[in-house]
Amino acid sequence: MYRGAYVGWMQSNHPMKTATITQARGVFWMSASERGRLVAPAVPVKSTVGAGDSMVAGVVLSLARGHTIGEAIRFGVAAGAASVMNPGTQLCRVEDVERLYAEVGIAPSTR
Repeated sequence: MYRGAYVGWMQSNHPMKTATITQARGVFWMSASERGRLVAPAVPVKSTVGAGDSMVAGVVLSLARGHTIGEAIRFGVAAGAASVMNPGTQLCRVEDVERLYAEVGIAPSTR
């Protein structure tokens, strides 16, 4: 489905807080009042195991710290990117997440 049509359909048919579409290159997200597209930083990939879980954990942690949904999703993208830098099922390192947070690109979102 075309992204603009998908956004309109989600907003009118599904009263949810946030929806995300994730890809290796980043994430498109929207809430009832905001939307955005974030570009994941380029990192060496050693294992993708747990990348999605790390992203969700980063979002939840950031929200628990009182950040906005946009900041939380950006932190989640950084956590997911940091997790793929480690072999096997190793967890991401906080210093990698914090460094990568600054490297997560904010791209213009399209309707």
